Amino acid sequence: MSSTTLATQWNFFKKVLNGTFGSEVGSTESEKVWPKYLDKKPADDLYFDVQEIVPVGNFEPKAPGQNAGLGHFGQGFSTRVEIKTFAKRIEIPEEVIRFTKYKKETVEGVKELGRAAKRSMEYQAVAVLNNAFSSSYTGADGKALCASDHPLKGGGTYSNAPAALTLSNTALRTYLTACRKMAGSNGLLAGVEGKRLIVPSDLIWRAHEILKSAMKDDTSNHTINVMKGKLEPVDVPWMSSTTNWFIKTDAPQGLMRFISDEPEFRQSNNDTALVKEFMGFYRLQDTWANPRGVLGSNI
Repeated sequence: MSSTTLATQWNFFKKVLNGTFGSEVGSTESEKVWPKYLDKKPADDLYFDVQEIVPVGNFEPKAPGQNAGLGHFGQGFSTRVEIKTFAKRIEIPEEVIRFTKYKKETVEGVKELGRAAKRSMEYQAVAVLNNAFSSSYTGADGKALCASDHPLKGGGTYSNAPAALTLSNTALRTYLTACRKMAGSNGLLAGVEGKRLIVPSDLIWRAHEILKSAMKDDTSNHTINVMKGKLEPVDVPWMSSTTNWFIKTDAPQGLMRFISDEPEFRQSNNDTALVKEFMGFYRLQDTWANPRGVLGSNI
């Protein structure tokens, strides 16, 4: 460790009479946001598959004495999940720990790893939304998360990216109707329901106006606001777009976060360099298997 680095750390640990600042988890990070749009799933293996099933079709009339029609269900798209390890470590020289007057600041240094882990998990999660319309990030069907031409195994396509619309009362009604009319794996209506409205911080106030007003917010004729309480607004400040928005649905195996190891922290000694090392890590993977888990507007 260079003398410059040591001096920098010494300065940090010595001049703390009035407290430190700059590393706090602020109000926008005080609560985990990612569980509001990624479904948390356990993972007990390094890699595994999430398999889509094409369900049996509708019942058909049967004449007396004849066999019932034979239904078939098949295998749809298969999504491979590969767990990744994320880690970070810091070093504190023993000279700093030995001679610093405010030893509690060594604890603050370790706490910073915890803050960094929490912050990192949010930034990693939002990548699913930031890349939702990018052809460079595709799912098992070869399409971006939000696309107008997701293929069906039996032929045809379905869309979870209707015509892009600016967030409004009318836009939400259009998208919720599209949810209910979305085709399932066998081409029949899946009938998914919208549950949450995912927006960047730039749109959260607009979202509240639309979803919490008793009357329609964009008209003067006092029409009843049928969107009131229809969806839960979710503010995601890490979204790269200031205009894109999403509806999270109740479709199974949609946006998911598989976690095999929650954040864990360890301490060790480097006796050769007389340095204490503090390391944190976690293991997870973010993905989706069923694009019907979300509808997106790419403005």
